[in-house]
Amino acid sequence: MRYVFPAVFRKQTDVAGYHIFFPDIQGAGTVGEDLYDGIDMAQDWLCGRLFEMEENGEIVPRPSDTNEIKYEKDDIVTLIATDTDNYRHFL
Repeated sequence: MRYVFPAVFRKQTDVAGYHIFFPDIQGAGTVGEDLYDGIDMAQDWLCGRLFEMEENGEIVPRPSDTNEIKYEKDDIVTLIATDTDNYRHFL
């Protein structure tokens, strides 16, 4: 199944890079050394988490509108797309 969810990229203060989390998806999220790495890591984390939800019969929430996401001043809010069917083919 194809999904698109908003992600928040928050600059880390103690080390270089970004902490990335998905307001609509429960879980810890991921980190990226920079924005490019962060996007790759976010796609990977999101796909794995959504795949796990599907396999466990959990209800996948509806993605929030990016305009409704609460974030801090220097955060970056962007959309991340992933496809759990592609992931499933590689298992």
